[in-house]
Amino acid sequence: MNATPVVPTWWPVHRVYFLGPRGIDADSLALTLSRRTASSPSLIPLTERSALDEVDTEGTLVVALTSPRHPNAAVDAVYAAERGLAVVVLGQPLPKREQRRLDAHGIPLISKNQVSRLVAAVNTGVLATPTVQSGTTSGRPAPSDLTSREWDLVHIMRAEPYVSRKKLAQRLGVTDATAKVHLANLGRKLGVTGRGRRALQHEVLRIAMPDRET
Repeated sequence: MNATPVVPTWWPVHRVYFLGPRGIDADSLALTLSRRTASSPSLIPLTERSALDEVDTEGTLVVALTSPRHPNAAVDAVYAAERGLAVVVLGQPLPKREQRRLDAHGIPLISKNQVSRLVAAVNTGVLATPTVQSGTTSGRPAPSDLTSREWDLVHIMRAEPYVSRKKLAQRLGVTDATAKVHLANLGRKLGVTGRGRRALQHEVLRIAMPDRET
């Protein structure tokens, strides 16, 4: 089954927020993005995660920077993701416990020598999760009986991990009650009935996505 992915609402990118301490790394990254991205997004440094509370999710990408001076990058990234913001972590590897937190929320960790992945995300809207790379056939097979509406749910939940049910309903153009039914049906088909949204999100990120039709 081929399905056309839903374009994530954070793309095209108009704003990139850098979350973490200012320094050579942040300045170098900002310079790279300004030179290599087609949309010329606004590059905005932040030092407090609470500043994300007022940020518009559409057209926004958050980059949480890891460094010895910023040990809470995973906490900051999860904070952003839970507010419906697209987020990546950039920098040095994290301790296993912190990496598991990112994996649970589908947040990619990009090393400093893979900045081209971040540039590609800004330019194309393809932000691969650490669980299943976009466009590959690895991961768990998708149930054969997913409806087109359930595929829409999958694509939205992969593009915006932990998006609220209210926003899911808005994206689908249905009522909140109908979105709840679709989520329940998807959870049943993925084998996570009664285990909550976190378990459902985890299984959605494990699905091997079909290739896009050409």
